[in-house]
Amino acid sequence: MPKKRTSSKVVVNKSPRNSKATQPPAKQVTALIPAKSDYTSVLTGLTQLIAESRHRALATVNRELLFLHWQIGRVIVLQQESANWGDAIVERLAEDLRLAFPDMKGLSLPNVWKMRQFFHVLRLLDAWLTDAKLSTPSRVLKADESPSPFLSTLSREIQHPELPRLMMNLSWSHHTEIFTATDSPAEHYFYMTMSARERW
Repeated sequence: MPKKRTSSKVVVNKSPRNSKATQPPAKQVTALIPAKSDYTSVLTGLTQLIAESRHRALATVNRELLFLHWQIGRVIVLQQESANWGDAIVERLAEDLRLAFPDMKGLSLPNVWKMRQFFHVLRLLDAWLTDAKLSTPSRVLKADESPSPFLSTLSREIQHPELPRLMMNLSWSHHTEIFTATDSPAEHYFYMTMSARERW
């Protein structure tokens, strides 16, 4: 009969379960469950570990998606301003992107127009926040995350220091719902802040 191994450990993540899916993960505090733990404890620990791993993966995907949509919107706006792109060129761009990535959802013409609007709205909001000298409440945005290439790139383009992080705290569906509901930068800011703070 083989000897029982007593040195193996199961790592369980103890970060809060109800943290927002779109927020960057904080530094993880882990506890070790001895291999001699009963089955129920091991199952509970592994279930929590899997759920939190999925949570972090979804948060990473959301940040990638937001940054991609912001970049596509930026290119379209800048091309419209500098190269006089009209609607027909944007329609062609959307079609060519769909042909290049036929398995990728979200590249329809209406979504590409939303990406353009996303960049435009954030640029207007940035100007409004900078002029108004407003800052986002510190309890909405956490600074304990690891440095992000998204934030460093956005910070070079966006003047208001806290807007990139606020932007990344919300999902794409949050953003589209907010910027299609109102044209007011003050209302955009209010709904973005409240969505991040209250997890609307």
